Amino acid sequence: MARVIRAAALAAVMAAAAGGAGAAPAIVVAEGGLKARIDATDTLAGAPDLMALLDEENAAILAEARARAAEPGAAPISLRITLAPAHVGPRFASALRTVALQPAAGPAELFLDPISWDRATGRMLRLDALLAPGRPLREGLARASQSLRAALGALPDVAPQALDAATVPDAAVLQAFTLAPSDAPGRIGGLIFHFAPGELGPDAAARQVAIPQAVLGPWLRPELRALFAGAPTRGPR
Repeated sequence: MARVIRAAALAAVMAAAAGGAGAAPAIVVAEGGLKARIDATDTLAGAPDLMALLDEENAAILAEARARAAEPGAAPISLRITLAPAHVGPRFASALRTVALQPAAGPAELFLDPISWDRATGRMLRLDALLAPGRPLREGLARASQSLRAALGALPDVAPQALDAATVPDAAVLQAFTLAPSDAPGRIGGLIFHFAPGELGPDAAARQVAIPQAVLGPWLRPELRALFAGAPTRGPR
């Protein structure tokens, strides 16, 4: 895949991944030692460009799981892929993909893949494409990092060293985000940053942290500011 997917062991991974993923029919595969389910969603029907990319990547994930299950002596594997839409608009589309892999023997794995897609460029969206270049970019990244540290730093399961590593004010580090729906219809209410179980410390739970668009608004690219308004209403679901 083109992006690094965050991974962590999670004992109850299959239950955690079983949340709603839309009303479209699921794709179910049962062959040899592999049982797989890809929960489709019709909520992203307005973004066929993003869905085409996700379908291609899901096929690659399925092929990798199929190869693992076919290895000599391999234990049976259960795979589930779910997709939680976050925002769909004319310029950007965003969703959170969860990949849950449960071998019959060995630890389960949970992969969180926050996806924000620039429909105009056909590329994944990063903060350095949302924030104006130069000083606004540096200041906006610093503000995002500060907001994340403030939200997470006092939590008992968050390790300071892991928090420091996960919140470096760098667009290459702060890229695991989705676009938040807004209480202003059709607009983007902010960014939601996603942290996988264990990413913020050995015992840390999965976390979502919303940064309202008003916090980063002063540093947004001028041509994109009209897309942002209101307050974030929820995360992907």
